[in-house]
Amino acid sequence: MDTDYFQLQGQGGVGPNYTQFEEEDVEGSSAYVNYRTSASAASIAIDRLKRENRLVGYDFNFTILFDQCEENVAAGMAVKLFANHNVDVLIGPTTNIPAVPVFSLAYFYNRPVIAWGITSSAALDDATRYPTAGIMSIGSRSLAVAFREVMLEYGWDQFVYAYSLEGDDEKCETMRDDFQDMIAYYQDIVMSYTVQITDHSEAGMLAVLKDASTRGRIIVPCFHEGNSRGLHRRWMLVAARNGFVSDEYVYIFPSLRSKGYVVPQPGGTVRYPWEEPGKGPQPSDQEALIGFQRSIFIVDMQGQGGVGANYSQFEEEVIQRMRQSPYNCTDACSAPEYQQTATYAGQLHDAVYLYGLAMEKILQEDPKQYRNGTEFPKYLVGTFQGIAGKISIDNTGGRSPTLYVLTLAQNNTGSVIMTIDVDEQSAEVSKLYTNEATAVWSHRKGIRPLDEPVCGYTGSKCPANVFFENIGWFITAIGLIIFTILGAVLAFVYLCYAKQQEVERQNALWQIPFKSMQAITRKNRGEHSMRSISSVPSTVSSTRSSTLSEVGETRNYTFFQLQIDVELERVAAKKYSIRPIFDSKMCANMRQVRLFEKKTTGHN
Repeated sequence: MDTDYFQLQGQGGVGPNYTQFEEEDVEGSSAYVNYRTSASAASIAIDRLKRENRLVGYDFNFTILFDQCEENVAAGMAVKLFANHNVDVLIGPTTNIPAVPVFSLAYFYNRPVIAWGITSSAALDDATRYPTAGIMSIGSRSLAVAFREVMLEYGWDQFVYAYSLEGDDEKCETMRDDFQDMIAYYQDIVMSYTVQITDHSEAGMLAVLKDASTRGRIIVPCFHEGNSRGLHRRWMLVAARNGFVSDEYVYIFPSLRSKGYVVPQPGGTVRYPWEEPGKGPQPSDQEALIGFQRSIFIVDMQGQGGVGANYSQFEEEVIQRMRQSPYNCTDACSAPEYQQTATYAGQLHDAVYLYGLAMEKILQEDPKQYRNGTEFPKYLVGTFQGIAGKISIDNTGGRSPTLYVLTLAQNNTGSVIMTIDVDEQSAEVSKLYTNEATAVWSHRKGIRPLDEPVCGYTGSKCPANVFFENIGWFITAIGLIIFTILGAVLAFVYLCYAKQQEVERQNALWQIPFKSMQAITRKNRGEHSMRSISSVPSTVSSTRSSTLSEVGETRNYTFFQLQIDVELERVAAKKYSIRPIFDSKMCANMRQVRLFEKKTTGHN
């Protein structure tokens, strides 16, 4: 990718603005810092300084070179600017790799330099190493500080970092290093695992997700900036299709070139990150949406803050003025891709305007120091109104940015839930909600997730199930309990049975089985006479028997012979018109009578 940047020469004296090109190739393909869609922002800043009556009697001459994002080219161009053109200040570079040699050369020549665009490495913030530099862009160190604030806000202290080098734009490795520096500085959160995504197919991403899920639930994926390649969507789609979007998972996307849930497209249109780039609505969009419902974005709103009311007017002016002097970019800037202002054109405006403010202070205090690079950063300190909002510069010459934390609301639109104002290693959080459950976790039943599940990432941290761990003993104990209960039941049944048998036995002592009795029938007269004659010498018993035999059966009694031991006992049986009921009480009385009879008579 060819990325263009600008060097600005501020010289005393009144004269017209002019632009001197030292390279024929001014082509740039970056939507972030493209020359043809951002250069005129410098002229807009100078016009503002004039309107505000700053640096009266001074004007600016531009010398523009192109480093093509290459370190060696940038170093050569910086030497050319400092040595040959004797510039007063260098505005640029716009990317990390060229910035390192340019910052060092600026220190060597003791000239001021102000970087802008996508220079985000925390290494550039080292004021001891680069004492002549100011930085208008937001660094990934600030992003790391803001990320830490989000982690602490929700009680998380560990996360997994998964990054891709696809379309390498220096972002993910720089962010990884800055996150590690932040962790070492604060020592209150842990990057529990780092994994590079080398295979960007669904199968490759699934393998990384499976690996990451065994080490964390707060997952920080890092892909090429701007979400222009659709890798964010593919990642969330794979997660949704394979069970990695439960309420346990949180996906945090820290990004310095993002508007979160709105992805700018060529021509000024936008799309949602869960939509397939360039293909229109797809059935899989809803699957990917489920993944993004588990996400949080930490972004810089592409340097446009909350997108102020005047920013659209600024964008139109940038495109319009590229066709005017001193740029005169007409035919070369007529293509459709050059009708949308570069993302960070506002930062170029702010960098030039900031230089004007610093020069005003220097010229008032000590005009001889206007090219003294080591004295320059202290004059940058302060706050001013940038093209997209308030901008604060700290005492090292670096920017103290405001970052935005977004999540998806219940209606699936992006919602800013907090802003984080970063000042070097400290930050101030401003929550924009009162009810965390509904504002942040509306897609999780209102429950804040943990950074580690109760049972751990693999379920091994839960106490072992006592039953299954000692199942042998439990089976033995259960068997003994069942056997004991069964034995007790059987013993109870047997006791009841034995008691019933004893009652029946005792009842049998006073009960007379009907089959054991023989009915006595009345004899006729002849038989009676003959028997009487032959039984003159009979005893009383025989006389009684004779009497009963003569009676036979009456209206109320029937007479029977009952075998008792070896004797026949004649008994009278009373007749009842209804069957008498012998309940337990009566049976008990009869047993008592029988027992009394046994004691008094001695008979069984």
